[in-house]
Amino acid sequence: MRVIDMANNCIEIYMQYTFPTAPFVPEGRLRHDALFFFATANSVSVFESANSDETIRLMRGFTLLASLCASMSSVMPESLLAYGKLADRLFLKASRDMLKLYEDFDLEYPDSTSLAIRFLQSSALQHITGRKGAAFHVFGQGTLLAQSMHLYDEQAIARDDPVESNLLRLNFWAAYSSDKGGQVLGTRPTVLHELLLPTEISTSPYGDSFVALLDPNNPRYAEPFEANILIGFHLMPRLWSSAARLLVSLKAREPMARIADAYFDFVGIIDGLPSWLQVSNLLPAPGDTEANLFQKTCFWVQRCTLMMSFHCLRLVILQSCIEQSACGIMGLTDQPLAASMKKMEVIQEFLQTADDIPFVYHQIKGEPSVERIRHVGTILLEMIQNVDNEAIRARANMFFTRLLDLLAKLDSKASAELSR
Repeated sequence: MRVIDMANNCIEIYMQYTFPTAPFVPEGRLRHDALFFFATANSVSVFESANSDETIRLMRGFTLLASLCASMSSVMPESLLAYGKLADRLFLKASRDMLKLYEDFDLEYPDSTSLAIRFLQSSALQHITGRKGAAFHVFGQGTLLAQSMHLYDEQAIARDDPVESNLLRLNFWAAYSSDKGGQVLGTRPTVLHELLLPTEISTSPYGDSFVALLDPNNPRYAEPFEANILIGFHLMPRLWSSAARLLVSLKAREPMARIADAYFDFVGIIDGLPSWLQVSNLLPAPGDTEANLFQKTCFWVQRCTLMMSFHCLRLVILQSCIEQSACGIMGLTDQPLAASMKKMEVIQEFLQTADDIPFVYHQIKGEPSVERIRHVGTILLEMIQNVDNEAIRARANMFFTRLLDLLAKLDSKASAELSR
């Protein structure tokens, strides 16, 4: 297969399965660069004939495209990308080698590609090698760039090119959401925490006017598709930041009324899911066109990400309520048996949600989804070892077996860690 065909397949898969939760690379730019770099045998010579500014632009374009191909090749199952595991390391090496050539300049004069490249390389590195620490380090570089570029400040995002401004905005919120995830789950230090920033976050999710990244003339992207995608995308940072605020309130032992308000804000995000993210509107229906099915797939990706995260966060919040003797906000007493029963209820809903989502959407989320499952599994292990009630311990064992089965199907290294 030609490299141009591989690149176009990866772009197609990105738009279908990854753009809904990571809409920080425009399709038009990717398509153009794929043709430019891979459609002719003489494309390498362009680096030799270009001036310095053009050379940097070309290097960034190549690195971004190769990083995206590496990420897609590494995470997508064989059913979607049969040759992925044969190409992922090659694409990752190409992107990292090219980045090294202009990395010092990139750190001094970053743009939206500087963040997107590192986010995509981090994904590829984690799925190819399983080295979470190395992957987080690469992702962290992108997050630090977002901080050093002051992307938390609306005024700092302004550029002459409105598309670039939009890409900076979206990359910031992607970094912020992941940063909050690390804070809540305790997997890595936070960088974009409000208390660590010199000013409050003033960056709007949407900006003053809508700037399209997709071609509205393409039937797949007919309005209001892109606007709806962005609404779903921005629910993720809302969900994680709401959970983070609630956990801070619990640890600070703030007044119960304020904690309750924070909890209602958190659950209200899912209560208010828009119609296009409801299961009833995502199921195939007679008369669905190719464009309808494409859009439903994109919204399934968002629903999977939101719901798996939500139920995992409910469990994290419940655990914190137990530790802070604040179970009342969840309608519980502080009795250990009541807390254990509530944990079982939340875990059952987590597993039921996982079963209700078509399996392919778990596969394409890769290690971030596995991280949620592993966190739930860790809580189940603790219950199996420490809960005295036989019925609850038996139920925890049953749920743990279901989690292991899901991890085994996902073919994740985390399954081996959990089964020890």
